[in-house]
Amino acid sequence: MSYLVIALVVVMVISPIFWIMPSPKQKRQMQLRQRAMSVGFLVKLADMPQTHRAQVRKEKPEQGVVYRLPWEVKRKHPEGVDCLLMRNPSEEAGPALTGFAEQLQQQMRACLDDLPDSVQALEYAQPGFAIYWREQGNAELIDSLYQRLSQLRKQVLKLESSI
Repeated sequence: MSYLVIALVVVMVISPIFWIMPSPKQKRQMQLRQRAMSVGFLVKLADMPQTHRAQVRKEKPEQGVVYRLPWEVKRKHPEGVDCLLMRNPSEEAGPALTGFAEQLQQQMRACLDDLPDSVQALEYAQPGFAIYWREQGNAELIDSLYQRLSQLRKQVLKLESSI
């Protein structure tokens, strides 16, 4: 009987340790985020962008992760030109764009189409380009995302210098 009590006490002491340990999914996410930060991304938990319909219905936003690639050089951000492209173009709401904003949106759409389906949105803003995604993939995918966003960043810097 005393052995049973001792075993029960040991199990009760050890079991919380297993709750604290990260799951395989959490370990994979940590590896992805560490790799992303090592190549130059800023990683942040955030609400995923919502469709216009979800905003009107006041639906609770999903939690996701933003990987932001900051600008390498100091630059003047074009006034009032922030752009958020959703994976599905029919989910976007907004007026028709012209000039720089239209060219920017075309380049961003081409980039977003090249990115994996787990990327929900691509954003252009003052801090840099950002992707909203659900972290599905491996470390090689991080390198691919970095290369593609770096390429887009160079294209947009050329575009900005021409205006």
